[in-house]
Amino acid sequence: MNIIDPAARSLSRLFFSYAQKLDTDKVGRILIPPFLRQKAGIESNVVVAGVGDYFEIWEPSLWARQDALLKDPE
Repeated sequence: MNIIDPAARSLSRLFFSYAQKLDTDKVGRILIPPFLRQKAGIESNVVVAGVGDYFEIWEPSLWARQDALLKDPE
């Protein structure tokens, strides 16, 4: 995105304003903060989807809908 574009800056601001630094426990696990779990609709299980250099954490039913859209040839 072009940082000169006000809409792009607003989108970046919105997206990154929820960023949190997370520490891992002794076995490498992270605890997703409650407010982020609530925003993502996560109650217990998650889907971890690799996306190039990073990964996304999805609530399973939301991932199923996203996966269906990704596989739809239209």
